[in-house]
Amino acid sequence: MSTKKKCGIWAAVIVFTPILLIALLTLLLYLPPVQNWAVKRVAAYASESTGMDITVKHVELVFPLRLGVEGVKALQPIDSLKNSNDVTLRNKKDTVADIEKMVVDIQLMPLFKQQVMVDELDFRRMKVNTTNWIHEARIKGDVGQMALRAHGIDLSKELVHVDDALLSDARLSVELSDTVPPDTTPKTNKWKVNIQKLKLKNTALALHMPGDTLRVNAYMGVATAHGTYLDLFKGLYQVRALDWRKGRVTYDNYQTEMLAGKNISVLRPAEGLDFNHIALLDMTLKADSFYFCDSKIDVKIRQAQFRERCGLNVQQMYGRFVMDSLKLQLPDLCLRTPSSTLQTMVDMDMNAFADSAPGKLTAMIRGSIGREDLMLFAGAYMPQKMRRNWPYYPMEVAGTVKGNMQRLSYSGLKLNLPSAFQLSSDGWLAHLNDMSQMKAKIHLDARTYHLGFVTAMLDPALMKDVRIPNGMILKGDVAVDGSKYATKMTLWEGRGRMNVEASVVTHTKKDGSLDMNHLAYRAKVQAHQIQVSHFLPHQELYSFTGSMEAQGVGTDFLSNHTRLNAKAKVAQLHYGKYHINNLLAVAHVANGKVHADIDSNNQLLKGLVSLDALTNSKNLEGTVVADVRNVDLYLMGLTKVPMRATACGQVDLKTNLKEDHYLQAMLGSIVIKTQQKEYRPVDIVADVLTRRDTTPVSYTHL
Repeated sequence: MSTKKKCGIWAAVIVFTPILLIALLTLLLYLPPVQNWAVKRVAAYASESTGMDITVKHVELVFPLRLGVEGVKALQPIDSLKNSNDVTLRNKKDTVADIEKMVVDIQLMPLFKQQVMVDELDFRRMKVNTTNWIHEARIKGDVGQMALRAHGIDLSKELVHVDDALLSDARLSVELSDTVPPDTTPKTNKWKVNIQKLKLKNTALALHMPGDTLRVNAYMGVATAHGTYLDLFKGLYQVRALDWRKGRVTYDNYQTEMLAGKNISVLRPAEGLDFNHIALLDMTLKADSFYFCDSKIDVKIRQAQFRERCGLNVQQMYGRFVMDSLKLQLPDLCLRTPSSTLQTMVDMDMNAFADSAPGKLTAMIRGSIGREDLMLFAGAYMPQKMRRNWPYYPMEVAGTVKGNMQRLSYSGLKLNLPSAFQLSSDGWLAHLNDMSQMKAKIHLDARTYHLGFVTAMLDPALMKDVRIPNGMILKGDVAVDGSKYATKMTLWEGRGRMNVEASVVTHTKKDGSLDMNHLAYRAKVQAHQIQVSHFLPHQELYSFTGSMEAQGVGTDFLSNHTRLNAKAKVAQLHYGKYHINNLLAVAHVANGKVHADIDSNNQLLKGLVSLDALTNSKNLEGTVVADVRNVDLYLMGLTKVPMRATACGQVDLKTNLKEDHYLQAMLGSIVIKTQQKEYRPVDIVADVLTRRDTTPVSYTHL
């Protein structure tokens, strides 16, 4: 053999020996004994590097790159128990991962082009616990199956294309931490993930906020997402279409209860719809798009159905939901239940309710609210008798609201409850966060029908004699300026009309209660042909025309601080068979002195009755003087023949408002006239004194 040939042989040996060795080692990896040995060495190295106890029960590699692993466990010591005096606790470990079976099938040739083609990645019966790996949160739970196929992982371009992914029979919990400092490390993760189809089956997710003040749970019986795109550098998450069925969502905010020191484990939601504890059941959600990036959420809901724990049954809901750190928008949200239909539009700055430099809120609503749904929202705040007698018709609603807590205006507000009432209103309110500085101007236009649900709350004994008639119309304005409240209203009832102008200035005590002793008021009432019998059906009171004016301070008429100037006039009153007119009454109260006059100038009675009194919190002294110039006893029905009378009288009263009372009465100058005769009876004087142990009475003819 020539030297040249020998050199060629040795060169071939040198070249092919490493290749043969690599091929031999590769072939050895497909032998089960070598695989198990290699896995043990890798597990031991990983355990030493991570400080965890990592074990693998069995591994199997099938040509070219189909790897099957069984019994993977990763245990980590619990940091808080490392220094415990109890040896048992020191040796206790957290289960970071426990995978019963894992299969990875990757195509070989694309790897040489930095392409990864995953024919199968499948995890079965897996337990996970991130422990302290992620500082912001801890994720733990069980996963029945997690699988995917990805043909398009480009390592050079940091791009992942997943054909389909499946998460099934999973129960995952996310517990957020409140002690994590902000991450200022520049982002280097520029991976983009495109998942063509993502399916979740029988999967539940739970989110717990720091301190467990807020809990959110979501269950997906069957959920499919198409066209999911993730940009990890931008924090962009998009879904082209979402179909979620057999779902549940619960939201529990325990912050108020925990601040009050209540045990949240035994708390029950409030009656009706409790906005702190919401539970949506039997949920179906179909969305045409989902977008999340830089704190902005944009969801277009094509169809949603659910039941709330309180009984609210939403048969259809659709619209768009947009929210970021600055604004919340609901451009066209529509909601339908078996008894209600509502359309809303909301455009609200997130700081609209701030005390300083607030943003703005614009909201519009129109539709109808059924009785069942209204009771769910407001029933807890209604008296039981009102709830029981509320009409069964849907209440029509409409209106627009604009502004913020500094100034809020509304227009086109309409409430229409068939058979009960119609109400429309426009106005504005300012300084809503400070009642002492609040200002408002409100216009009202209302018509009432049957108000049985209101009268049901009143005392049944009272309602035997009093009722609220149907068909009343109320129009007017209400104004508020700090502690001053004013109104100007007109009420129509049948052919009658009543005009009311009133204002009140309130004062509060140190404990926040209303100080009635310093309440200042002014009122003017004019009535024209009011049918009193419509309000008091069992009384013989019919048409009334008259007026009343009053101005004063305080409501305790025994107090020296109370002031009152009042005047009332009866222009016409039909009472039984009597027709009374030209009746005037005036009253003045100031500095503990009271003076009042009643002047009658009509066919029944002509005369003047006056009252003068001294008042304080312990004693009352008063004198009533009557000068009756003419009283028609026949028209009054007191006699069967025409008869008139005149008289003068005086009554003096002294009392300590407890047990001592003194009264002296005198009736004189009595003249009784008939068509034929004139009679002059004697004067009459009476004295009455009552004390704890005696009541002397004297009666004298003069």
